[in-house]
Order: sequence, then C-alpha cells, then structure tokens
Amino acid sequence: MDRKDMPTDEQITGGGSYVFHQDPNSLVPGDPVATVYRRTWDCCGILMTALYTTLDWTATGSAVYANNQYNTVIYHREAGGFSGWNLTYQNLSYTGGCNGCWSASLNGNAEYWYQGALDPSGQLFDNQYHNWMTGYGDGSWYCSYWYQWKNGAPGWSEQAWCG
Repeated sequence: MDRKDMPTDEQITGGGSYVFHQDPNSLVPGDPVATVYRRTWDCCGILMTALYTTLDWTATGSAVYANNQYNTVIYHREAGGFSGWNLTYQNLSYTGGCNGCWSASLNGNAEYWYQGALDPSGQLFDNQYHNWMTGYGDGSWYCSYWYQWKNGAPGWSEQAWCG
C-alpha cells in the first residue's frame, strides 16, 4: 500500500453493546466470567491491536462479589527495534456498583500508537479502545464497547463480541 492511499486527518469511531441474560433456572454451579473482546485487523489478516476486559464474580442470586478483573492487551510488532504497534497505556477501574450490591461495573481502556513501515514518523495511527462490563447478582451480565482510530487504512476491520 502506498502512503498516498491512506486517509489522513480522519477520525473513525464506532461502538456497540451486547446483553446476555441467563435464565436463573439454568444457572450452573460456579462463578460467572465474562469478557469484552475488541480487535483490529489489517488488510492482510494480521491482528494489529486488541483489548480484552474480563470480570470474574460470585453471584449469590441477589448480590455480586468480585473475584478477579483484568485487561489483556495485544499489539503487533514488526521486525527490528521499536517498529510496529506500541502500547501507550492501559487502565482498569470499577465505575459502579460494589461488592454486596446487585451489580458491579468495570471499565477497561487502552491506547496504542504505530511507528513502522507504513508510517516512519509515528504520527498517523493511534487506536483507542474502551470496554465496559457489568456483572449482576443473578449471574447475568451486560457489556458495551467504544473505539476510535486517529486514522484508518484500506482493509482495516473491527471485531467485537462478549462472552
């Protein structure tokens, strides 16, 4: 791809949400675990950047008790030095609810920048992801996500789901 084919001064944003609810009569023993998955692929099928935000909690039927929570960050590196995608930051925080409450809400976010074969200056590409996960006392959950690219390139694609 030629640099002249790449868009500049373009912001691409998107998002979505998913809701999952499990019938209380079909709950299986064990703690619920739910993850928001966000990924960006290039035109050649290379996974460039990804953020997965996971919440693991105990559901008592009426309350949430968080067990574990974490972000998984993925970014593709090119051969040599600092080439490719780089992690600027990643954060994870509770945004609502509490242990012993009906729900607990979590926000994970990450930002990546690129410097490499397509952009030696490191100024064109910057991807930001925000994931939200809420676990409920009955074992159900809600998730949503948002992303922003400083610029995109032909053939880039997004993939997002919760599970």
